[in-house]
Amino acid sequence: MICPYCGFEDQEVLNTRITYKGFANWRRRKCLECGGVFTTHEFINLTYIKVIKKSGIVRIYSRARLFSGIFVAFRNIKHMDSGDAAMSAEIVTSEIEKVLIGKKINKISTHELALITAGILAKKNYTAFINYGSYFFAPEVFKRLLVNRGRHN
Repeated sequence: MICPYCGFEDQEVLNTRITYKGFANWRRRKCLECGGVFTTHEFINLTYIKVIKKSGIVRIYSRARLFSGIFVAFRNIKHMDSGDAAMSAEIVTSEIEKVLIGKKINKISTHELALITAGILAKKNYTAFINYGSYFFAPEVFKRLLVNRGRHN
């Protein structure tokens, strides 16, 4: 770790906390050269997971890409501001990553990833689920999801 103030490479860890229900660490650090104090957040790196697109193209898993789709689903909810949408999207993204870690996989299709996302969204916020599903699924697939969730007449 490099000090953001002076660029020195050695720090003392003053405090550590487990965050995101055990999937990240928060650390308060102090630079041994300049005495500057700063915070780091350490997450599990999931770039070993390959995402297989419908076209067959293989991409490295991107947390930012997953987060952005979920964020838009929350942001499009009437009366939800960007801060609340970002916080909700962060929680859902972390839950999806826990599922991916639990599956012990190194590849996943975009369709399967979208199904996992939709399942978690349906439990967290049904409106966000509708927003997400109507964008990421073909109409006939989304209709089946709605029927399976028991919310469609």
